[in-house]
This record gives sequence, structure tokens and C-alpha cells, in this order.
Amino acid sequence: MESFLEFLKVVFLGIVEGITEWLPISSTGHMLLVDEFIHLNMRDEFKEMFFFVIQLGAILAVVVLYFHKLNPFSSKKSPVQKKKTWSLWAKVLVASIPAGIVGLLFDDTLDSLFYNYQTVSVTLILYGVLFIVVEHLNRSRRPAIRTLDALSYKTVLWIGVFQMLEEGMVPVPNPSEELLNQSQHESGSAVFCSMEGTRPIACEIQALTGPSVFAVARRSATGVDYNRLAMLLAVLEKKLGYALGAQDVYVNVAGGIRLEETAADLPVLAAVASSCRNQPIPRGTVLIGEVGLTGELRSVGQVQRRVQECMKLGFERIIMPKNSCKGLSKVSGIEILGVQTLREALKLCFKQTD
Repeated sequence: MESFLEFLKVVFLGIVEGITEWLPISSTGHMLLVDEFIHLNMRDEFKEMFFFVIQLGAILAVVVLYFHKLNPFSSKKSPVQKKKTWSLWAKVLVASIPAGIVGLLFDDTLDSLFYNYQTVSVTLILYGVLFIVVEHLNRSRRPAIRTLDALSYKTVLWIGVFQMLEEGMVPVPNPSEELLNQSQHESGSAVFCSMEGTRPIACEIQALTGPSVFAVARRSATGVDYNRLAMLLAVLEKKLGYALGAQDVYVNVAGGIRLEETAADLPVLAAVASSCRNQPIPRGTVLIGEVGLTGELRSVGQVQRRVQECMKLGFERIIMPKNSCKGLSKVSGIEILGVQTLREALKLCFKQTD
């Protein structure tokens, strides 16, 4: 049944690609949004190949339909027609220059800034509105260019710029690996699997503690809510006896990710505890869970998807609230450790010395 469901998802993605490729809208953007909601449950290598091949199919369709027009070696063409065909190919190459230059120079920067479904959604809406406005303002004008021969090289260069803006935001095959590939097994580091909409993304939460030189110890939060961090540190002090009153505490989510969900409570506190003890959390461990004021761990949502993402990334164990383990499908290859309190969770993280 699961395989049939994945087959239907693939068919639906193919339909979306086929429709959007022939309309004046971004096929890549719509494919990204559709995958965000239906979530093709395949290996990242397969998804990367699939999104490439499915768009290659649209390109091949163009080649088949316009083969004669695009073929400069056709024996049925006159010398003048062949010259026009070579000119067409030259214009295609010129139109590809903007995307080529920007892609080579700023590919990583553009991916980190614009790869999320919110940005894609807003961009599609803004471009859609702009398209309608431009069409409305120019409804009474006659087009200046009616044939491909009339396209100047300056015009095709501008077409390339706008095509780049349309297709510039492409899916990162595995954002979790992109965020974790520079992480080190050091004290003050914890791995968390967050949910961006319906997509699980593993990220690293870092913490640094040290004696304060100020009258009031500093608290700094980057990527997590400052007020919630203050509350969580109070729980760590009161319930587990960590002396943080005279310690500066800095917490950062690597990669510029902003975590809004309370499921990040446990990895935040584990990272702080790891820094205080100067002891790293065991390699291959992921932490998930909301922490209450009494030190209890509260259940979190979309656990199955988080577990599947951790399995794909090769993690060995997940520490999570015991209540979240209920209804979890049987998994193999990864250890699920359900705990009820923050104390139990940290004992599992630092059991070598406890």
C-alpha cells in the first residue's frame, strides 16, 4: 500500500511538472511546494535524480517537437535557414549567461537565503501579481517581437535574467546534511530534528557557558526564543542543580536556522549541560522534546517523520518523550529511548560519569 501511495505521488509530481513547464510560471517552484506537502518518501539520492529526470523529460519534449527548427544540419534547410538556426542557438547561449555566472558565484549563498517554502510561496505570488499588472497595463499595445529572428542579443540577455529569477530557487537535495556537515563532536553541541512545515530538518544547537565578569550574567540566544531560553535555564538550575547564576550562557542554532517549536527545549538544555560539564554528548545521538517547568518531558508532533529523517542520516539513537513513542511504527536500525523527565534524558547523555 505504501509503495502504491508513493507511486501516486510520483504521478502527481509528473502532472504538476508537465502543466507548469508549459505555462508562464515556475515549474521548479511549484514542484518544491508540492513536495513540501505530499513529501515523497524516498532516499535523497533518488529524489535528486527524480527531480532532474522529470525536468529533463520536459526538455526532451521540446527537442522532439521542435527538432527540425533546432537542427542546423538538416538537409531540408537552405543555407539561409541554417544560418538562422545557428543564430538561434547563439541567442540561447547568450540567454544562459546570467544564470551561469550567478550560479557559479553565488549558488551556496542563494540556497542558504532563499531555500524555504515560505520564500518560494511569496515569490510566486508576487511574480503572479506582477505578471497580471504588466499584462493589464500593456493590453492595448501590439507586441514588438513576433518571430525568433526579431530577438536581439540584448533582449535574449534580459530574458535570461528573468528566467534565472524564475528558476533560481532549486531544491537542496538534503538540507540536513548541509546543516550538519561542519559539526564537530565537541562539548556544547546537540543535534535536533526540527520540522519546517511538513519537512524534517536536522540541525545543530550549540551552547557555550563560562564564568561571568559582569554583575549580572549574560544570556544570548541566536535562533531560539530568548525568554524561553531564560525559562529553560531556570528549570536546569532548580531541578538538576546546575549553578548557572554566575555563568554567561550563549546559545546558537548553526546555519542561521530559526527554531520556533518547543520540541527544541531538550537539545537546548542538553547542549548547555554539555558545555557546563565540558563533556560531549555521545556521537550519533539526536534529542527531541518539550520541557515543562517541573522538569517533565512533554510529547511532540510528527515523530514518525523525524525518526525517518534521523535514520536516513545515519544516527544511532533518539532520546525523546516517552509519550511520543506511543503509536510510533516499528523501526529498525535506530534506537528509540523514551524518557519522562529532563533528569532521565541527561543521564542517558552523560551516563559515562553519572
